[in-house]
Amino acid sequence: MNRTKFNLTVLFLTFFAASMFAQQPLQHEKRWYVAPDSTFYINWELPIYLRLATSPDPNAPTHLLQSKTSPQYSNPMYFEKGYNTIRSPWRIDPKTRQVILPKTDVVFDIYADADAPVTRATYKEAPRFYKGGTLYYGKGLVVSLKSKDALSGVEKTYYSVNGENFKEYTKNFELDKEGEYSVKYYAADNVGNAEKVKEDKFVVDVTAPKSTLELSGDFKGNKISPRTKIILSSTDDLSGVKHTYYSIDGQPAKIYTKPISAAFLSDGEHSFIFYAIDNVNNNNMDDNNLDNTLTLKKNLISDSKAPETSIKINGDYYKGKYEYVSERSKVELSATDKPSGVLAIQYGIDRTINTTYSEPFALPNKKGIHTVNYNALDELNNTAKVKTHFYYMDNVAPTTGITYKYPQFFNRDTLFINKNTKIKLFAGDYESGVQKIEYSIDGGNFQTYDKEFNIPSEGYHTIKFRSTDRVNNVENEKTSNCLVDNNAPNIYVNFSIESIGTDTKDGQKYNIYPTYTQLYIGATDRYSGTEKIYYSINGGPKQLYISARDIAQRKLIAKEGFYTITVTAVDKLGNESKKEVKFFIKRK
Repeated sequence: MNRTKFNLTVLFLTFFAASMFAQQPLQHEKRWYVAPDSTFYINWELPIYLRLATSPDPNAPTHLLQSKTSPQYSNPMYFEKGYNTIRSPWRIDPKTRQVILPKTDVVFDIYADADAPVTRATYKEAPRFYKGGTLYYGKGLVVSLKSKDALSGVEKTYYSVNGENFKEYTKNFELDKEGEYSVKYYAADNVGNAEKVKEDKFVVDVTAPKSTLELSGDFKGNKISPRTKIILSSTDDLSGVKHTYYSIDGQPAKIYTKPISAAFLSDGEHSFIFYAIDNVNNNNMDDNNLDNTLTLKKNLISDSKAPETSIKINGDYYKGKYEYVSERSKVELSATDKPSGVLAIQYGIDRTINTTYSEPFALPNKKGIHTVNYNALDELNNTAKVKTHFYYMDNVAPTTGITYKYPQFFNRDTLFINKNTKIKLFAGDYESGVQKIEYSIDGGNFQTYDKEFNIPSEGYHTIKFRSTDRVNNVENEKTSNCLVDNNAPNIYVNFSIESIGTDTKDGQKYNIYPTYTQLYIGATDRYSGTEKIYYSINGGPKQLYISARDIAQRKLIAKEGFYTITVTAVDKLGNESKKEVKFFIKRK
């Protein structure tokens, strides 16, 4: 072989297809590549043609070499995979053109690259969970692609997300939207070897579970009782719920496993917070969403106390030995309950509870003791203990009587009294007792009786009277009639003979009667009649008048002299009148 001083230039011809389709890997031209360290790489599949040039100028004339010894393996020829060489037998000194000793080949190193790069995808910064053949990632998912190539090196790495056109990978990228993902990727080396496309399928789950709270048992709104159960439920459409948690009054959160009994809660308001976490750590308390957070907080008011009940009487009522009521009295029941409110009040009269209270009611109109049994329940069915109250039904009015003290006189169905006669009223009541006695005279207004009274005016009078007991049972009016006689009798004094003359005493003329004269005394009374007549002679002792004959027989006025006779008449009521008679007794 002739060894001529010339520059050897090897040109490699490659083919390139430029068509690209969406979701399909790019078309990568098979080519040769000179690395920065001057290492020459060529795609193993490319044909090789050797041309010689005597100038480094790219436009210098070239000559395509022909092989006489192995023409069937040249034009084109192919390199073996990996390391290849093109050799000239000896090294020639460029200046002397002499063989360099020791003799050594001139070697051109060529690498035929037949293998595509290998790419590995790394999914990081996000929780992961595998369920039912599906891989789930949580928030913050970052995708990192790393490609390696054994010979010519990686030219570029490409990726496609959910069917998008492949694009060059230059840095890590984040998948932060929820949904199903298909990530395809591959790499191409510097000589056009393209990796077979790899595909990873998974689901990104960035939505927290939904949690709800329900109450069962006795409750109303957010008011609960010891019989209430707190039921939590959580759902997650993707990776699924891992745990549901709850916290009461700021205590450390606990994992919810079964309905929570409210029996252990003290009465009052409690803060109940609940939330859930899914299998990729999405937590519905970490959303910083106020509206959402509020739905996960519920203020529960625990109420284990039954209503406070009370009873009272509207209308007639008196407390003595018993609590007395009348047929007009109404029993009023009431109840208070905080915070739940009263649902119903129940009662029974003289029996067990069998009626729902709606308005005040009357007790049976039967004299004697009656019982009212009652209780109440609140909106949470907390029920008060039964209370029993006793009432005495007093439906009988008092009885009133009247008495007239002396003086009095009864004749011909008429009661006679005078202005000094004391009138007394009295009443009795065997139940609640007498509250007051009233009376009216001659149709006047009724007035309260508090002590004995008299009727000063003369004549016929009607007294009406009645009593009221302590529960206002009023007796039917009673009537008593009387005649008031305040006039004393009229006194009459007569002599049995006419005057026989007159005489003077102390400048006053008086009649003269003979010694045998008899004195007749009498009296008349308009109403009650005269009871007795008395007389006194000349200031002497008062004597009962019997008859004129009695005075004559006793010769009380038979002696001569001046007489003063005082006559007193008293009627049957003690009304008294007096009359004085003066005269002379003389013989003829």
